[in-house]
Amino acid sequence: MASFAETLVRMLRVIRNWLHSSSGRSRTRTPVVKGKNESPSKASRSPIVDSAEISSQQGEGLQEAPDGQPIAEPSLTLTKKGKDLPAGDPGNPVDSVDRDNRKTQDSPKRPTRLERPKRPARIGGRRHKTRARSDSGGDNKRGGRSANRIRPELICRKPAGRSRWEIYLWVDDESRIAKVMQNGEMLSRGIYGWPVSSLSESLQIETQGGNSIQFPLIEQDPLIFKMAKNWSGIGRKIRRLTRGYFIAIAARDRVRWGHIPVEPENCTCPGFVAHYFFREGEGPGAEVGGFDQAEIATNSPFCELHGQRVFDDSEHGELYVRACPQLTNMHQVAWVRVGEERQDGWSKSFRLSEESLADVLGGRQGRFFVRVYDEQVEILDSYQFRYLRSLRQILVNGEPYSSDLLLIPDSEGRAPTVVQFIGEEPIRASVAPEAMAKNEGHDRLTVPFHPNADKVSCEIECGTGRVELALHLPRIWWKMERNRGDSNSAWRHQPQKLSRDQFRLLVNARVLVQMPDRINSVFVGFGEERAIKLSKDAQGLVIPLAQFADHEQIDSYLVKDVALNVWFIQPTGKISRKPLSLFRVLADSPPEIVSFTCQPKNVAAGEQVSLSWETRVPDGFQVSIGPGVGITDPTGYVNVSPQQTTSYTLRLSAPRTIAVSKRVTVRVDRERSEIGSERKVAKVCRIGGGWRAGKGFSRGELNSADLSISEALRRSIDIDSRRRSVHSENVKVLRMEIADA
Repeated sequence: MASFAETLVRMLRVIRNWLHSSSGRSRTRTPVVKGKNESPSKASRSPIVDSAEISSQQGEGLQEAPDGQPIAEPSLTLTKKGKDLPAGDPGNPVDSVDRDNRKTQDSPKRPTRLERPKRPARIGGRRHKTRARSDSGGDNKRGGRSANRIRPELICRKPAGRSRWEIYLWVDDESRIAKVMQNGEMLSRGIYGWPVSSLSESLQIETQGGNSIQFPLIEQDPLIFKMAKNWSGIGRKIRRLTRGYFIAIAARDRVRWGHIPVEPENCTCPGFVAHYFFREGEGPGAEVGGFDQAEIATNSPFCELHGQRVFDDSEHGELYVRACPQLTNMHQVAWVRVGEERQDGWSKSFRLSEESLADVLGGRQGRFFVRVYDEQVEILDSYQFRYLRSLRQILVNGEPYSSDLLLIPDSEGRAPTVVQFIGEEPIRASVAPEAMAKNEGHDRLTVPFHPNADKVSCEIECGTGRVELALHLPRIWWKMERNRGDSNSAWRHQPQKLSRDQFRLLVNARVLVQMPDRINSVFVGFGEERAIKLSKDAQGLVIPLAQFADHEQIDSYLVKDVALNVWFIQPTGKISRKPLSLFRVLADSPPEIVSFTCQPKNVAAGEQVSLSWETRVPDGFQVSIGPGVGITDPTGYVNVSPQQTTSYTLRLSAPRTIAVSKRVTVRVDRERSEIGSERKVAKVCRIGGGWRAGKGFSRGELNSADLSISEALRRSIDIDSRRRSVHSENVKVLRMEIADA
């Protein structure tokens, strides 16, 4: 019997050693034998468990109980005489032999080897509720952090239609939180978490397990939140500015410097202000400023998404087409979590060194989030993106849709806008039934001519993929209010034409401009050099016309039309090349010379010549005649006595404008001048009284003096055949001429 017992003991030892060695090869935990309460090694624990992959891990032998503790393997049992004896029973020879030979007979314990890297278990970002977990974590730690430790974070948002930012405490698994306290008061949880009303005091978080967590809010540096496009959606607190849109919450007394894309706004925490930041990346011109002479903390992107994109205005990240985008690890990233941005969406955590984004997505298309973490599972940055393989381009009125596109109306007005989607496969675009945009074929939308229709939301389906798009059509609308609160004025889309005097009467009026959301500041003026910078306020963009009614450019005569223009400043600081014309101030009527004559045109030296004129001149113009006359009235006459042939010029002029002129010439006859006083000159009565030199004697005067026409010509007497008047003075002169002969 002794030899049988020894043989049995040796067989049991072989079986036990075989079980130990096979556990390492099959990637299962070492069986726990009663009396040997071995705790699992720290290396065999993952700090984070991916709930989406529990089933796959269970298939590989790594199992966990609902409370996060490992599931023990079944105890070893033997059968003796048809009965099952559990390990540890006195009748079980294995356990009895083990107790007798514990110090000498135990074989060395072989550690469990897990070939796959440890996978994160609780990275924030899942939108649906997860099962409750223990917050204690026990000795199950990695790198000094608990595997199931609660990881609270701060988020921020601005409700639609408001200008005040809200800050919340967010915990992925809210079921593990018993209460949140601040300043001795318990905070009530809302849909976005626990609203924070003060940043000066830290939060006290009490868990269901009875633990208390002290959560500081703000210290010396401002809080930085990574936002979606155009500072929309929900922002997550990160350490530094990388690339994109950010909100920095800082104390009100801190002085902001650098480029300010949007004016700061209040937040719900007294004494703090929300500042807008935009950063394109590294390199010259990438400085974004900071506070109190110190630049805000920045960092190069931790990860980058590369691929072909199509622009739209969605708040849910860039839209990638063709090949799946590539995610590149720049530095410090240990873990990546990617998932679908929808309720109960799919998600997965992985290392970029082992899998690519395309491998993880596995052909999926739609809307996704990406969050990157360091080795301590602290969030470094967050991204959103969409992927639709077959889409190629979006056209608006035949032009590629881009961030720089502005649909500025021409002088004829604006026609309905047509949006077209171009793809390798047939595309079907759909909008909500109540939307103002309507389908025109499968791949086109027609947007009516109305300001409320500028924002278009649609869903496009191409092949097996489907994504939501948002287009904020950059159509510009404006209206003029002669008095504040003038609701009767209609939105305009064409420049309003006014004369200079009419525009000056608008000194108390203002213009309201409706423009794309991405535009926050503009330059306004009659020219680029003296344009005034204006920014949006709570009412939008307001342009007071009092600043332009007496502008220097329209203070004097206008030779040509001038326009009151608006130049738009993009979020990147670039200024649009093409301006928008709100008003067109028409050129003043040009000065006009109606008539300018001299009478007579041929005279002897010293004889009087009458110059007469009529003009139409705008304000600011002067009328002058030269030589020898000078400035005179717009309409009138003057007598001159030229000694030689002279050209007289009538000139209409004004400073910094064009001049209008006309010229008449008086010719002096030298032969008639030599005859001197011997030659008789007829006199003609002026209309206003007095006498002037006439062209010659009338036929009636010749008949009264008994002088024939032939005789008068022989005597070189001038005859005016058109005049019919008879003056006794002229008859007397003729009779004296005959008597002297």
